[in-house]
Amino acid sequence: MKHATACIAIVLIGLLAGCLPTYVGNPDTAVAKPEYVGVWFREESGDTQVWAVHQMNAKNYLIQSYNLKTIDGKPALDSTIAWRAWLADVGGAEFVSMEGFVTDDLLDAERAANRYVVARVKLEGNTLKLRGIDPQFLKENNITTPDQFEVALKGKLDAAEGVYLEEMPFTKVDEKNRARLADMLALLK
Repeated sequence: MKHATACIAIVLIGLLAGCLPTYVGNPDTAVAKPEYVGVWFREESGDTQVWAVHQMNAKNYLIQSYNLKTIDGKPALDSTIAWRAWLADVGGAEFVSMEGFVTDDLLDAERAANRYVVARVKLEGNTLKLRGIDPQFLKENNITTPDQFEVALKGKLDAAEGVYLEEMPFTKVDEKNRARLADMLALLK
């Protein structure tokens, strides 16, 4: 059930309709960029998604993602998941691959096999824009490996349909918006 909750949280984030069986890039040779480090949030329909992005090492990030619901006017923690993430350049476009770690995956090999999220990423000032990859794109193109995934993406980077899900913007928590988010951030200490 926790795996389902994690994927539901991802759906709420708007990145995808399901987890993927593979990723793009190479987590062992990736280069982590410090501009992605920080706390990012997105609000939609009374829910708030928060990502705490830590630089794990020179190559990868550790992301703690939280889904918060508003109950009786106050934020309440709904679900959490931990991710290892890395960046990849695919045909001049930047993508992030995220490998989810959920306890139930240790007990169910089928669920563990579909533990990745891949999104095209653009950083514009204080806004992180993500466009998740539609799992149907992998199914329709019989993509099962990182190399196949990268080749297929290169030919569809600017596709209007069939590759990406709706773009989701996240805002970086800074001094301007921190006070407004104080109750929510207090839940995550």
